[in-house]
Amino acid sequence: MGSIDAARDVVIGRKVAIKSLRPELRDNDLALQQFIEEARVTGQLEHPNVVPVYDLGDETSEPFIVMRLVQGKSLKELLALGPKPTDNVQAADL
Repeated sequence: MGSIDAARDVVIGRKVAIKSLRPELRDNDLALQQFIEEARVTGQLEHPNVVPVYDLGDETSEPFIVMRLVQGKSLKELLALGPKPTDNVQAADL
């Protein structure tokens, strides 16, 4: 749905991640609403396994979400490594 780039918040001076809606989806009202809803819902969560959202914006019709920058492999890279052991999996308390 989007691409993520590392950036620096020049006001606060911290490294951040900026998730932008893919250009081909910017004119898609449903995709735009889902992107905004993702930011709103995630921004209300406080959990160690959820990346905090710092801001939501729209610069020159390019919607973006600013969030904490987390270093490491992407989910795509981790999945490409094959099945994961289940000995460290814990059921979520819903």
